Amino acid sequence: MYCSDVSYFLRWIGKNVSDLTLEDAESFLTAKRLEGRSPETHNHYRSAIKFLYKKVLKIVWDDDTVPAMKRERNLR
Repeated sequence: MYCSDVSYFLRWIGKNVSDLTLEDAESFLTAKRLEGRSPETHNHYRSAIKFLYKKVLKIVWDDDTVPAMKRERNLR
């Protein structure tokens, strides 16, 4: 699943992988959130992209720049 999520991200960004920035990841994830993606889907995309940046591209990942999306809790 990570491969398809990373492929989708790269097509959406439309940049060469050597030109990727953390802002690209943040922009993609913000767009997905604004489209109404669930926190689970958002965080799955984020995990795949984070793996790409940290393990493949060796780009330092900043959780403050690209935060996870918190799930809303039902308070009863």
